Amino acid sequence: MWRRVCFVTAVVAVAMCALPGMASAVGVGETFVSSGITYKVLGADQVMVGDGIAAAVPAGSLSATIPSVVGTESGTYSVVAIGDFAFKWRSLTSITIPDSVISIGNSAFEYCSSLTSVTIPGSVTTIGPSAFECCSSLTTLTIPDSVTSIGTYAFSGCSSLTSVTIPTSIGAISSSTFSHCYSLTSVTIPDSVTTIGYCAFEYCSSLTTVTIPDSVASIGVYAFSRCSSLTSITIPSSVAAIGEFAFSRCSSLTTVAIPGSVTSIGRYAFENCSSLTSVIIPDSVTLILDGTFSGCSALATVTIPDSVLALGEAAFSGCSSLKSVSIPESVVQVGSNAFSGCASLTSVAVPASLTQLSPSVFAGCSSLTSITIPGSVTSIGAYALRGCSSLTSITIPDGVGSIGRAAFNNCSLLTSVTIPGAVTSIGMYVFDGCSSLTSVTIPETVTSIGQYAFQGCSALETLVLPDSVTSIGLRAFYGCSSLSSISLPSGVERIEFQTFGYCKALKAVSIPDSVKLIGDSAFENCLSLQSITVPGSVLQIDGGAFFNCTSLAVAVLNVDRPTLGMFAFPPWTRIVTDISSATVSGLSASYAYTGSAVMPKPRVWIVGRTVPLHVLDPADYTLSYANNTAVGKATIIIEGRNGCGGTVTKNFSIARTKAALSRSTSWTRLTRGKTYYAKGLISPRHSTTDKNTVKIRAYKKRSDGKYHYVQSFTAKYSYYSSTKTRYTAAVNLKSRGTWKLVAYHAADSRNIATFGSADYVVVR
Repeated sequence: MWRRVCFVTAVVAVAMCALPGMASAVGVGETFVSSGITYKVLGADQVMVGDGIAAAVPAGSLSATIPSVVGTESGTYSVVAIGDFAFKWRSLTSITIPDSVISIGNSAFEYCSSLTSVTIPGSVTTIGPSAFECCSSLTTLTIPDSVTSIGTYAFSGCSSLTSVTIPTSIGAISSSTFSHCYSLTSVTIPDSVTTIGYCAFEYCSSLTTVTIPDSVASIGVYAFSRCSSLTSITIPSSVAAIGEFAFSRCSSLTTVAIPGSVTSIGRYAFENCSSLTSVIIPDSVTLILDGTFSGCSALATVTIPDSVLALGEAAFSGCSSLKSVSIPESVVQVGSNAFSGCASLTSVAVPASLTQLSPSVFAGCSSLTSITIPGSVTSIGAYALRGCSSLTSITIPDGVGSIGRAAFNNCSLLTSVTIPGAVTSIGMYVFDGCSSLTSVTIPETVTSIGQYAFQGCSALETLVLPDSVTSIGLRAFYGCSSLSSISLPSGVERIEFQTFGYCKALKAVSIPDSVKLIGDSAFENCLSLQSITVPGSVLQIDGGAFFNCTSLAVAVLNVDRPTLGMFAFPPWTRIVTDISSATVSGLSASYAYTGSAVMPKPRVWIVGRTVPLHVLDPADYTLSYANNTAVGKATIIIEGRNGCGGTVTKNFSIARTKAALSRSTSWTRLTRGKTYYAKGLISPRHSTTDKNTVKIRAYKKRSDGKYHYVQSFTAKYSYYSSTKTRYTAAVNLKSRGTWKLVAYHAADSRNIATFGSADYVVVR
């Protein structure tokens, strides 16, 4: 008996010694390490690789062989699973997975970027999400038929993987399962698959062909998006729905057949399939949603069935090779930008089922020569036909009451247009850049013309604005270089910034007496404008209002003291206005008496409410004077003429300056009865025609010590310049004694303030 027990004990010990890396006893849920690999006990006889939280092997491990059985002191365990994150971020180049493993956990081998191959045994039934994500060196992969579930992102980013076969046990390809597998050239999808999930093959840029089996009912959002090498795709009749962006940016896809089973095509499903030349949409489809075929620049033909009720926004936008399209009467709505950028589209008939042209619906259709808009349409959206540069004519139905911003902007061959009577406003940029437009009819119902509405209509020669118009926006007719005349309606109060700027042929403008403002540069560079009459209602004329109007000879201002901006009128323009409130410049408060009439020549300015800004032509006023020939208060009278009315009166004074008598040593003593010559200067210059400008007054000192006037001597001029007059007087004193000689102005002998300084001499 003892021998038998010893024998059994020895056998067990030998068996335990035979299990490599045997660990000490552990319980369920606990971990242990064997041969450098961490395990977690799942049950009585099962373990998984790793603890489901952290990596199972140390950093730097290059290879791992997972045994099918691992032992501890407590017994042996079957390895049935590779846990979550077991080998994530490890440098493994190879891995051996035993056939005891039935599941591979989430992110089990994620970012094992050096792993080149892996064999998944036939025991595995589940591959978790991101299990092999970003194994960028993995080139081959065999998924056994035992696998029934592959998680999201399971092989995403396996950028070296060239081919894959999906087993028949798989019922659905999950989201992003094979996304970013840039080297994947072929894939086999079995008949068991019913759903291709979100982004399943997105960015598989080397994938050239794919066959979708009859079992598939739906193709998910972004399923094959950016598969840029995909040239053909077969969609079976089992498919009912194609998800949003499903084939977007498959730039090599040339043809696609959409089966009659498809009832729903998601937004942007074929967006930017730039090689797609034709497509047939089945009768089962009722909606073509936003951007479905946008950017399909090679698409030449498309058939829209009668089942379609609406075309979404940008549905065919950028289909630059599309030459014709037939929109069936079943369509009741066409979204904005639906056909924008279809540069080869030559004609289109809008069905009577539509009530509006949506914004930008045909914008940029540069080859469109004709379009038929039915009477059912009541509004034309913003930019609806913008850039239709081949469109020569357009008939807007009578029922249209609204034309949106820039609706016909840059329709450069459009020659004429009639705006229907239901329209009340012409919006911003509506006809901007219609450089061939020669005539336009605006009905009496229109009350406002928006900013830039007719800007750049360089062929527009005549225009009648109805009396109903009360508002015209800035630059509304800017650059209408053929427009020769314009009559503004009586309800308009403001001519805004550059409203008629660069209307180079404009010769005549009628401004009504309702206008209160002429804005900055309103008529800038109107080179043919010869005259303008500004009514008395105008309160403000902004700077440069008539800047560089090179032919503007006359401006009649029936205005009292308007606010004028800088350079409101060109300097060469003759201003005809009432000068009663004009500003006078160049008139001094006082002038020196010259012996003749003082006649200043001031400048006369039109007065703004702040500063004077425009000088009047001297030909438009006369100058006359009163009391300007003698010292004292003088008056200048400025009277308008040649159409300028009003009078301005200004006062100034005339003041006498002192004469100066030259001193000389010979003046110290004089001989009685002998003639001497006194010399002096008068500044400013006196009239050279006045021979009696200066006199010398002689006073003799008497015994009481006082000087008494005796006689005067008249001076004669001997020299004059632009600023002064030199005089000489013959002085002959006939009695002995002390004398005082004083120079003075002959015309003002009593004004002592004008006398010069005295000279004292002794006569012997």
